[in-house]
Amino acid sequence: MAKANPAPINQHLFRSLLDQLPQLNANQIEDLLSSTMDIRRARASLSEIERRAERDDACPHCGGCRRQ
Repeated sequence: MAKANPAPINQHLFRSLLDQLPQLNANQIEDLLSSTMDIRRARASLSEIERRAERDDACPHCGGCRRQ
């Protein structure tokens, strides 16, 4: 799986990637879609965890405000 927060690729490399997409066969497209959806779900999950951590002040169980 990809890193959680990799550095974005430069615009030239991104354009090159997009230009190559029409050359993919059906199986490669399915693999690409699956991989991108996995990455998207993982990033959405991490964003939700971070959002909740910033919002929540205290532990719902003990009332403490320290986090591990």
